[in-house]
Amino acid sequence: MKDCKNIVIAIDGPAASGKGSLAKKLAEELGYDFLDTGSLYRRIALKCLQDKVDPADHQAVIETARAMEEELGQGYDDSALRTDDVGSTASKIAQIQGVRDLLVDFQRNFARKAPKGAVLDGRD
Repeated sequence: MKDCKNIVIAIDGPAASGKGSLAKKLAEELGYDFLDTGSLYRRIALKCLQDKVDPADHQAVIETARAMEEELGQGYDDSALRTDDVGSTASKIAQIQGVRDLLVDFQRNFARKAPKGAVLDGRD
């Protein structure tokens, strides 16, 4: 078993289906690290709104996302991420391949670095 890689559990489903609550509880019970993948897109969306970065300017959004890499793994104010404006902007930037690539790499690294394992809430 010493060569065994970390266990990664990904939970996906429709909005408001309870997947976030389930993922958090499962991570807590197993002692695994938890990551809400959708919050990553929302955090970048919030930063773009705050800095007045146009979501249609893909290069500017990618640069914003790159500049945030260090802080993505830190705590955040969930209520600020749950506004309609942030959600709408997150949907737009989630379609940008460069942002998706960056965040998929972030998620993989998060799971790799988790001491025991990781539970990820979201489809990426």
